[in-house]
Amino acid sequence: MALPYDVLRAIRNPITDAETLKIYKAPNADAQEKENFINSLPLVAELRANPDFTESRPHLKLPPAWRDQNLTAGTLMGPGRVTVPPYSWGEIGGKSFVQIFHVGSDLCGHLGIIHGGFLATVLDEALARTCFPVLPHNVGMTAKLDVTYKAPAMANKYYALKARTVKSEGRKAWVEGHIETIPTEEGEQPVIVASASALFISPRQASVRALLHAVVFSSGSNNFALNSDDANVCDATDNGEAVSSLRLGGPRQDSRRERTVLRVTCRRQLSVLVMMVLAVVGAFSVAYGVAVSGDYLTDQGGWYV
Repeated sequence: MALPYDVLRAIRNPITDAETLKIYKAPNADAQEKENFINSLPLVAELRANPDFTESRPHLKLPPAWRDQNLTAGTLMGPGRVTVPPYSWGEIGGKSFVQIFHVGSDLCGHLGIIHGGFLATVLDEALARTCFPVLPHNVGMTAKLDVTYKAPAMANKYYALKARTVKSEGRKAWVEGHIETIPTEEGEQPVIVASASALFISPRQASVRALLHAVVFSSGSNNFALNSDDANVCDATDNGEAVSSLRLGGPRQDSRRERTVLRVTCRRQLSVLVMMVLAVVGAFSVAYGVAVSGDYLTDQGGWYV
């Protein structure tokens, strides 16, 4: 089985926000029509003219090989669903967030009415993206999500999601937002179909994960050189056999050689990973022992509270 070099490269060097705006190509005339309409909206022009906002299509940052296993970037995306990848704008410092998208007719509960579970999913994800910049390591888990449905969300309509970070304290952030219709007829007014408030918490494990990620994808002569389109893996040996000149960005080599390089690379990283894990476990053990000996526990919440 061939190694997922494109996935590894995407993780090591994720595409930029600006690049996400260039990689999508409408697969048909209907999708292109949706693209053209969104790009013609006055709200879009206003956001693009505001230097405090950064535009992106965040679902396209996920490596293509993973999108089929992702709910919002894969399962819910495509003709009849979320017709084109949503456009998003995040304000500097995680203050606010705007997302514009079109929903087709295949995500309904009642006939012609978008399922409330879909609206909750979109709100959950977008509110999380809103506050990521204010959370440690730019990651958070949903601790609480309250959704209020205010009007039927009709299928085959354009929608705008608007959110703002209300408060942030350490690993916690509180966010509010809503989804409203985008008028397509003269004289039509926006209608809020659902609103939500949420609490997001950056898990304690986020710092450890970031450290391990840095170790796994660290660059060096003995690691996968994912920064280059024409990188070679040299000096790798397996049972005394040298393996070299495996091009990550070039043609596929035979599967045996690929497996050999993977095994050798994993071995080289494994010792470092074990040392890092042992150090982290040791640190937690010492902290726990101190807390118990002092007759108190500092952790009074759940897994990540």
